[in-house]
Amino acid sequence: MPEMLTSDDLCLKGLVVGPAGGGKTSLFASAADVPEMSPTCVLDFEGGSISIAHRRDVYHERIKSTAQLQSVFFDIANGKGVHKDIKSYFIDSGSEFAELCLEEVTAAAFVASQQNDRLAPRESVDDVQLKDYGKSTRRTRRLFRWFKDLDGKHVLISALPQFRYPQPPPNASEVEKRAFDANIQRGLIKPIQIVPAFTQKLGDGVVGYVDFAWYLNVVEQKDGALVRQLITQRTGPLHFIKTRGPLFAQALGAGCTVEMADGIPTINGEPAMRYLFDLYRSTLATGRA
Repeated sequence: MPEMLTSDDLCLKGLVVGPAGGGKTSLFASAADVPEMSPTCVLDFEGGSISIAHRRDVYHERIKSTAQLQSVFFDIANGKGVHKDIKSYFIDSGSEFAELCLEEVTAAAFVASQQNDRLAPRESVDDVQLKDYGKSTRRTRRLFRWFKDLDGKHVLISALPQFRYPQPPPNASEVEKRAFDANIQRGLIKPIQIVPAFTQKLGDGVVGYVDFAWYLNVVEQKDGALVRQLITQRTGPLHFIKTRGPLFAQALGAGCTVEMADGIPTINGEPAMRYLFDLYRSTLATGRA
């Protein structure tokens, strides 16, 4: 039976891309400061949750296989144990999950090739073939989609960035190619595209699933201080960025400066996720940016 949709029925489903150590986990963990998003849980593929251990108000589960993640998903869907009360899940990071999935696929293919001489031989578990990418992409997309479809749960995904640069002229010599690569390393040649560190098909799928896909830009100042900017509109090489909800996108504008106060990222003096969540809900509830 159809029911009237209200802003209270909607949960955040989002992706934040940014460099390692840039503060994505801390950003997501600030959801513990939002009553509508707490309790929260990090599904940790990186072993990098030490940055939020001081909070003591975030659940954590170290994920070491896709089978384990699938088991956790069913515990969540069935409200098993503490999962009955947890409101938000952070897949940290989606890039590491995709790498793990690819490693599992190639390892299984290597074992199969050793046991069946009719299969194409493989030299080692690191012998990655094109069909492995297809299989791992399908598996990863399936699990991302399952989490995206969880009712009544906020699901946030982090990812590392992948930088795509222009190619040297086709007639360039080897010396010119090396000089071109050196200029990329020096920052003299800028990327033409920055995308989530997924295969293109997986990246397109994940960006399509979520309600927002943003970039956490981190710049180190001369004095060593880090300046963080959450970029929420497409600009320059950041073509993947999206924000569903025109009023929410309008209220966000081009982005927000993220400050770090006592280990908690803040926006306009509020814990970052509380600021973003309140802005999201208010634009939906009032119909005003």
